[in-house]
Amino acid sequence: MKGRFMTLGGRVAPLLGITVMQAVCLMLALGIASTRAAQDTPRASQLVIAQLGNPSALDGWNWTATSEQDILAHVQESLLQYDREAKLQPLLAESLEMQSLTEWTLKIRKGVKFHEAELGELTAEDVKASIETNLRKGTSHSVRMPAVLREGTVEVLDPYTIRWRLQEPGLVTLGPWLVDMYITSKKYLERVGLEAAARHPVGTGPYRFVEWSPNRQIVMEVFKDYWRPPPAFERLLWRIISDASTRKNELLTGGIDVLPFVTPEIVPEIQAHPKLHLETWLSEHRLVDSHFSGSRYYPRGVGCEFYG
Repeated sequence: MKGRFMTLGGRVAPLLGITVMQAVCLMLALGIASTRAAQDTPRASQLVIAQLGNPSALDGWNWTATSEQDILAHVQESLLQYDREAKLQPLLAESLEMQSLTEWTLKIRKGVKFHEAELGELTAEDVKASIETNLRKGTSHSVRMPAVLREGTVEVLDPYTIRWRLQEPGLVTLGPWLVDMYITSKKYLERVGLEAAARHPVGTGPYRFVEWSPNRQIVMEVFKDYWRPPPAFERLLWRIISDASTRKNELLTGGIDVLPFVTPEIVPEIQAHPKLHLETWLSEHRLVDSHFSGSRYYPRGVGCEFYG
């Protein structure tokens, strides 16, 4: 997939990016700095992002649109992730090993905290509960998952080790399917139930969920005990704006900082904007990961047109 970026001059600050898959988007945000510099840079107060419509769900098992996944991925994390060269990298899973044609072993990262202190730290029990919740019959996630994986069994071998057994060898490998497998707390699911968990997601991500005002906005704040380098903004605000013309005008007048899914017909108007600059880049899976990737950061005021 090929895309083009636009940059808007301004204060340089590292951004915990917006994940966008096979999308057209215009974003305001970021700069290039080392990991050390990023940690020493004060966070900006808020980033405002346009959301195309009211989400149908904010959970790992029933999200259906990329825009919903973009929001969820700031709160909950997956087991593996793609880097900018489209190579699989560990995230909440430190490693994934194929023991045989029908057996995989995952080692879970230690010391990762959930947003609510009483939920403790991530363990294999949380991963097992999340996988089984995501893949239970009738969920959107189960429909996307190959049957040979969906019908497998997940076992906890110790507090930080999972074994995934398949009923028979398949033609798919497990790793890529774990990129979209979002993890939450087993205790949280048992305490509030699936319906409440879908309205108020809890995870280990860089931001904790604050509120969802239907057809108005979604708000989240930085999680100060996050296990990786901190994001650039104290607060993320998704403004739900269903009208395309209104979204464009809000971008051009500064009412929003990030506009996902820019349609081709408005590109000339954006290009004519005196503060926007158009660049080119390639991406296989995501526009900007919702996590820092090594020492690569992106400046305040970036836009892109993305082609799937």
